[in-house]
Amino acid sequence: MIKFAYGVSDFHSIISENYFYVDRTQYINNIEEMGKSLLFLRPRRFGKSLWLNTLANYYDVAKEKDFEKLFGHLAIGKNPTPLHNKYFILEWDFSCFRTYGTLKEIERSVLESINSSINRFNIKYSYLLPKQINISESINISSFEELVAIVGQTQYRLYLLIDEYDNFTNEVLASQGHKRYEELVGSDSLLKYIFREVKSATRGMGLDRVFATGVTPVVMSDITSGANIFTNISLELEFTKLCGFTETEVTEVLSSICEKCQVYEQGFNEALNLIRTWYNGYKFHLEQEDKIYNPTLCLYFLRSFQKYCKYPTPILDTNLSPDEDKLEYIQSIPGGEQLLLDLIQGDVQVSVSQLSDKFGLKVMHSQSAKDRIFLASFLWYSGVLSIIKQNEEGKIVLNIPNLVIHRLYIERIKNNLLPSPLSRDDALDAAEKLCNKGEMGDLCFFIEKSIFPIFSNRDLRHANELTIKTLFIALLFNDNFYLMMSEREHHKGYPDLAMVVRPDCRKFKILDIVIEFKHISIKDLGMTAETLRQKDEKELRGLDIVKQKFSDAKIQALRYANDLSKELTILASNIFSS
Repeated sequence: MIKFAYGVSDFHSIISENYFYVDRTQYINNIEEMGKSLLFLRPRRFGKSLWLNTLANYYDVAKEKDFEKLFGHLAIGKNPTPLHNKYFILEWDFSCFRTYGTLKEIERSVLESINSSINRFNIKYSYLLPKQINISESINISSFEELVAIVGQTQYRLYLLIDEYDNFTNEVLASQGHKRYEELVGSDSLLKYIFREVKSATRGMGLDRVFATGVTPVVMSDITSGANIFTNISLELEFTKLCGFTETEVTEVLSSICEKCQVYEQGFNEALNLIRTWYNGYKFHLEQEDKIYNPTLCLYFLRSFQKYCKYPTPILDTNLSPDEDKLEYIQSIPGGEQLLLDLIQGDVQVSVSQLSDKFGLKVMHSQSAKDRIFLASFLWYSGVLSIIKQNEEGKIVLNIPNLVIHRLYIERIKNNLLPSPLSRDDALDAAEKLCNKGEMGDLCFFIEKSIFPIFSNRDLRHANELTIKTLFIALLFNDNFYLMMSEREHHKGYPDLAMVVRPDCRKFKILDIVIEFKHISIKDLGMTAETLRQKDEKELRGLDIVKQKFSDAKIQALRYANDLSKELTILASNIFSS
């Protein structure tokens, strides 16, 4: 039985208690060579905290006696660098800071957390320090200044590890807005003061190395004067595998579990295809060969699959879902909401000349509508987009990487369209009628009567089949039973929307669905909007152009369904045109 350390970022526990661990210690030497103050950015729950804790255990002077036990069997243990176990370690976790209340209350929380870390430092290294560090109660970081001064009196130097450096400021931005954010990162802000002191301490005063992790470079860019010592290594090819799992690593573990569960070739292939479809890995560099999978998602799936020998329900780990405030913030960025809507429809990709490693909040908000570089970079750092390829024009092409991210934004759109629980229940009933009985009428009626009135006349004038498709995707999305495929490529074309029953759900009486959408403009109908409103459904269906569109849609849907049936071993599909 494999022990999976789900949600555990304690390197010592993982190694000493024999949890599943993918060795990344071979990168420690590269990290040392990259510089002394480094910034590494990856999406949420990507293993950054475990990496920091790995560094803490490797460099900590207090853990020298444990070196062989912890690292002897790993890559770095077989060829250690001279710096192992040569540092005092100070750890700051910015995700612990308070994100609500007044500015003074937030600042007090920041300093209390920093002082707590210094107090733990005092206790841990008391036998190596010439004297104890005084913990100041004032709203400043004099305690840190004294710590650095005392460390400077010893034979060792300080290694500062900062976890989730942008977490609390991002939370404040999402929940309290730009003004409070500016107060925290502005010219006279506490955060800027802290990073100025960190920078000062690196000038031969005792602080030798700093490694910080986070999600985006926005905050670091906004506190530039205090943080311009950092080298952002997030875009470096050699560190694409620093956090996360490769598909080969996932496949090896999955194979072992399938053998234990007596699930052989077909079952293994089904499980691997499910992982690829839902968790499909990220590319952090154009020349990166292996896609990198989010380790939290993989451990969630593998742990459940091993325990029950069946897929987890739900397929999405709810611990990975960003909260509503963050989604609202992304949509508030100029061009952000439209870009996400385009991406959800499945047939739009983002092309930019480059990914930026430095952009502040003001630049992003003022320029995103004109230049997608900043918005695309922000979404890429956040894990909403992944690098797909480089096109013929030399631009970087990005798209939503997997169904997990797809689902998060579909849920957001659905909640916007249907804020009332009763309306969501009605939509669910209509969707179930389609999935269980193949009857689409109720769903079409619901969209016409409950969704269309939400749109303004201007929205409806510019509506097309993509608009309708987005509504159907939002209302039909159900990861408990289906794999949702929008614009899935086949050698004969792209089905607009395919709903394929998950392999483990084929025992239920639900249908595979392929839907092909066709749009007819008022101009093509040759009538005015007023004339159109006076026509009933029977009259409209009798029009030659409508009959032709229905015929075309049915032919296409049948062809796509047959392709899907062969590819995914589907036994039967219901075909609809709308």
